[in-house]
Amino acid sequence: MGDILSELEMYLLDTPEEKKLSDWESLRRYASPEKITPRTTLMVGRFQPFTVTDLENLKAIREVTGNPSVLMYIRSHQWYANTPFKSATVREMLDRVKETYPDLVCSVICSEKWDPSEVADLLSKNGMRADKVVESDHNSIKATITRLALTMGSENEFKRCTPECIHHMYGILREEIKGK
Repeated sequence: MGDILSELEMYLLDTPEEKKLSDWESLRRYASPEKITPRTTLMVGRFQPFTVTDLENLKAIREVTGNPSVLMYIRSHQWYANTPFKSATVREMLDRVKETYPDLVCSVICSEKWDPSEVADLLSKNGMRADKVVESDHNSIKATITRLALTMGSENEFKRCTPECIHHMYGILREEIKGK
């Protein structure tokens, strides 16, 4: 590790100010990934489904903290009645959001329940730590409207309430909510 720090120090000392990378980019270039613990915000929720309100929250978090977020969805059996979408479907939805907005989402993880010690372990296993925890608004009117749109077959309303990157999932989500 000493050699990495020496190399980084030399880079920072010898590079003109206008050509310097940000601290994070510099560390990423010179240190091995397992030595770096990125700073993140943990956004916890059921994401039933992920809505434009969730996306707006991610953008606001990024603006305030300067860091991307980890999306953690809760797959709890006690909430089953309120979770019409399968865990795999929610994962696919959130992975699509991560692919589309890599500056806003750095990772997606799943947990059986909201247990802070379990969450810390999950993050640690993925080489991350959360500086802040934000809960997604479970009672979001957008999520309710989106579920109603799916139930009633209103694809236009569904698209109005969800980010474009998950519009292709309309049929899957509609089938799952109808089967509930």
